[in-house]
Amino acid sequence: MRWNFSFQHYVQLTRLQMQTKVTDKKVQLFERSLQNNRFCFVEMARAQGFLSKQEFLAMSEWYDWVENNMDIGLDLIVYLRSCPKTVHERMLKRNRPEENCVPLDYLQSLHESYEHWLSTNPPAPVLVLDVNQDLGHVENLYTLNAPYILGQSPPPNSVLV
Repeated sequence: MRWNFSFQHYVQLTRLQMQTKVTDKKVQLFERSLQNNRFCFVEMARAQGFLSKQEFLAMSEWYDWVENNMDIGLDLIVYLRSCPKTVHERMLKRNRPEENCVPLDYLQSLHESYEHWLSTNPPAPVLVLDVNQDLGHVENLYTLNAPYILGQSPPPNSVLV
């Protein structure tokens, strides 16, 4: 992809802006982070040939500099684990135009990327929620884990990866 480097760089910039924005809130929730973009999406782009070696090195060095010179730390990662087939079915059911063209094999690669990152190099404790069940069950999972997610109490080690 011709514009992948520009796109990834822009995504990293917007994530950096979000994660370093001064706020008076006790808790900030992000759908995605600098860390997952670097270790999942940028890695996938490199592996799939969408980033050249030089572009990948530039992205990596930029991320390393930010990590070493700015406070981008995460307190907790909440990983909504679902098999790619379930994700794909939910996307098709939502029928959003921007999601209708996402192939199942892309979701499989993304799933593998997340599984690898979170099992080998997580930058924070990981709370894994199995969201393969119906959405009512997912709501119950959130309610049960809300105190951990919202920083009201530390999650017990038994629920962390």
